[in-house]
Amino acid sequence: MTATVPPAGRGGALPEAAFASIGERPVVLAVDDEPQILAALADTLEDECIVHTAPSAEAAIALIPELPELSVLLSDQRMPGMCGDEMLARARGLSRAAAIMVTGYADLDAVVRAVNQGRIFGYITKPWNQEQLRLMVHSAHSHYRLQRELLAEQRLLREFMNNTTDLVFYQDGGQRFIRANRQSALLLGCESPDALVGRTAVELLPDVEPGGVWDSAEHDRVLRSGEPTPEQCVRVRLPGGDQWRWFSTTRAPIRDEGDAVVGVVGLARDVTDRVGVLEALRLRERAIEASVNAVVVVDCQQPDLPIVYVNPAFERITGYRAEEAIGRNARFLHGTDHDQPGLDEVRALVRDRREGQAIFRNHCKDGRIYWADLHIAPVCDDAGRCTHFVGVQYDVTERIRYQEELERHANFDGVTGVANRNLLDDRLAQALVHANRHQCSVGVLSIGIDRFGGIVGSFGHAVGDDLLRGVAARLTALVREGDTVARVGMDDFVVVLGDLAGVDAAGLIVRRILDELARPFVIEGHELAVTASIGVCLYPGDGNSPAELLQHANIARLEAHGAGGNQYCFDTPALNATVLRRQALEHALRGALERGEFVLHYQPRVSLKDGAIVGLEALLRWQHPELGLVPPLQFIPLAEETGLIVPVGEWVIGAACRQIRCWRERGLAVPPVAINLSARQFRSGELHGTIAAALAAEGLEGAQLELEITESTTMADVEEAVATMRKLKALGVSLALDDFGTGYSSLAYLKRFPIDYLKIDRAFVRDVVTEPDDAAICIATIRLAHSLRLKVIAEGVESEAQMEYLRRQGCDEIQGFYFSRPVEGEALAVMLGDGARMALAAFADGAPPPTLLLIDDEPYVLSALKRLLRHDGYRILSVASAHEGLEILARQPVHVLLADERMPGMNGSDFLMRVKELHPGTVRMMLSGYANVDAITRAINNGAVSKFLLKPWDDEELRATIREAVALVCAGSVPA
Repeated sequence: MTATVPPAGRGGALPEAAFASIGERPVVLAVDDEPQILAALADTLEDECIVHTAPSAEAAIALIPELPELSVLLSDQRMPGMCGDEMLARARGLSRAAAIMVTGYADLDAVVRAVNQGRIFGYITKPWNQEQLRLMVHSAHSHYRLQRELLAEQRLLREFMNNTTDLVFYQDGGQRFIRANRQSALLLGCESPDALVGRTAVELLPDVEPGGVWDSAEHDRVLRSGEPTPEQCVRVRLPGGDQWRWFSTTRAPIRDEGDAVVGVVGLARDVTDRVGVLEALRLRERAIEASVNAVVVVDCQQPDLPIVYVNPAFERITGYRAEEAIGRNARFLHGTDHDQPGLDEVRALVRDRREGQAIFRNHCKDGRIYWADLHIAPVCDDAGRCTHFVGVQYDVTERIRYQEELERHANFDGVTGVANRNLLDDRLAQALVHANRHQCSVGVLSIGIDRFGGIVGSFGHAVGDDLLRGVAARLTALVREGDTVARVGMDDFVVVLGDLAGVDAAGLIVRRILDELARPFVIEGHELAVTASIGVCLYPGDGNSPAELLQHANIARLEAHGAGGNQYCFDTPALNATVLRRQALEHALRGALERGEFVLHYQPRVSLKDGAIVGLEALLRWQHPELGLVPPLQFIPLAEETGLIVPVGEWVIGAACRQIRCWRERGLAVPPVAINLSARQFRSGELHGTIAAALAAEGLEGAQLELEITESTTMADVEEAVATMRKLKALGVSLALDDFGTGYSSLAYLKRFPIDYLKIDRAFVRDVVTEPDDAAICIATIRLAHSLRLKVIAEGVESEAQMEYLRRQGCDEIQGFYFSRPVEGEALAVMLGDGARMALAAFADGAPPPTLLLIDDEPYVLSALKRLLRHDGYRILSVASAHEGLEILARQPVHVLLADERMPGMNGSDFLMRVKELHPGTVRMMLSGYANVDAITRAINNGAVSKFLLKPWDDEELRATIREAVALVCAGSVPA
């Protein structure tokens, strides 16, 4: 028979605790509407059963919930109100008790049908046989217990299947699911196990992976063999296709009553995490095996600490095979070299059962020594007892060798092998201590190789290095053991002579050095004659510290070199005077800022379009109370060298902003003020904040300032320079590249700089009127700047000719003594208030009249030429020298010039060569009574002279030649 689970609710299935309390004696409820029948039933059963009675079906229904151990229900069929059939049907929802119908013969057919249909356990007729009744009650009780146990097992199985995280499924011979749990349904993409029944995995998942949990081959193997399969690990893709999991699967046969295999039960467990752990362990094992570092495991539970494991790297590094090392103490690797600080540290780590690290020497099997950096750590069991030590050995031989090499490089020169400056300072300090203790002298020689740069330039650096090695070798051979030879610069050596008797002993050694170095060096087939300049100072007397002695020796060497070289010079007070003056100036400079000795002067910058003041440059001046106005070239480089330029530069920025505010408060229209930035200031990282703070403090806009940066400053680190300039531009200030042409910036970098101005250095402006090369640089700079949409400022303009030439070439602005020297703030305020301007000659409207320039140092020749040509419609200019002619050409255009050959200062040929480069649009003719054939031929061949006329000249020929030249100029056909 098959029992069904009653619905939940009042009167539902009994709790599990009730099963344990069901005893051997049946608990019986007898139901009959006849009291004498109930009494008879009770009398028959009470000795062996616990009997409860109910006089009606309704009373029985009410009593059943109070009888949790009820196992047998006896009921009459015919009762008033509710019949026995109906009562038993309702009772099945309240209790699992086995039902027995007590009836008369009239109802036998109905009762038999009920038994056959499984609705009741059995029936007994009235009047009953007592033994038969008791036997049937005990049978029903046994049936009740069996059903209870079966239901409990079914419930436990159901709970297990539904709550386990494993997959449990039953399949028939055709792989159709008979039953499965919730996890199986989820893996197959179904919401409940019921959706699986009667279907196969392929029907549910058409793209199911072969060889997985639902593998048909394994299913068929179990059906054929009737044997369970061993555990297998398979990889399964979850519904959705994005995630894979590992499952451990087993299968077993399902047999019918005849022991035939009719199906398969499968169990699968998600072992992804376990597989991951195992894989991690295997990976760790492979990593240890593949490690380039030696791994050693030692058993510390045994007295001799034997090795129990080594990896392949240990074998490779030491040369010992694993079987040669396992079972031995690791000390065999140390050979006889047991007295090492690193080994003492290892012993302490093992003794204290703690982790740590040590470096020591080990011996390979072939006797080779290697340095091992050992990291060891204890390995403890679950109880916390240290059972093993694991050690990882790094072969650091190369690192140790590199460190030793670094140490050697830290103290010895890499080219010559003698001491370097670091070791020299230490040796010299030791020599002074020894001299104080033993009352002796120390000599310090500063040696420089004369014209060493020329040797390198002629023969190359390789020859230069060989020469330095030769010099070092000769110096080392000349000095005594205990003396020091050091190389401290490119061709600078220092020799420390300890325990020296005095000046005479030093002089003797120096003369030997000069003689020895004078012997030629033969290097790569070249015989090189070398001389040296040597400076000598002695302790005590010439200094009390290594730095002071070296400084004095260097001063003496410079004096020897300045005197022509190949000699030596002792330190003297006169030589020290220069140094002392510099030190005094530095000391005064350090206090100048606090004492308020710095002032600013301002030099106007004027436009070449209208002569107006368009900018000012703030120039730092030092008003020393005793020295007066110190020239900037004396203190600015010193401030740069000492680092004082940074605070001084901050003061300049603040002072300039304060002056701008004062001028503006007086109602003056103040043009932008330019401030020079030093390299240290520009790279300090604080410049942006300093300028922003100064502007904010005075309430100024950024456009009120211009910052000038030199080419060399920007090229030190181009990327950093560009970033700094962009930050400054964000404040609204303008930027100018100062001293352009003196640095080494490339056009690729120049176009990246966010600048507004290029300033042509005064070195190119000074001779722009007379030197073609300088003029070419100025012209190229102007054109380059304008092509990059930059303005050009020319510095150091001191004459009208310079100004006019630059103006004609398109220069935008000038600055220099021609308009104004640097002046104090008050004087500059007067200039701004008066609207001071630079006078500019107006450019002629239309085509200018033909202009002739006559150059001759003989006045009567100039007068004769003017009389001859005055009626031909020319504007005639005349000067007595070539230099004056160049100035005229710089100031205004000239169509034709006629120059004598023999003139003071510069002859006509050289003059015309310069005019060709500076003013190629001018026709150049020579009129001379002196025929220097070579010079004139060279000038003609170079295109400097287009016509050559002799004195005395033919008037008509001369006039015709000039008319022809003017016509060519006007037609734009000037001969090159």
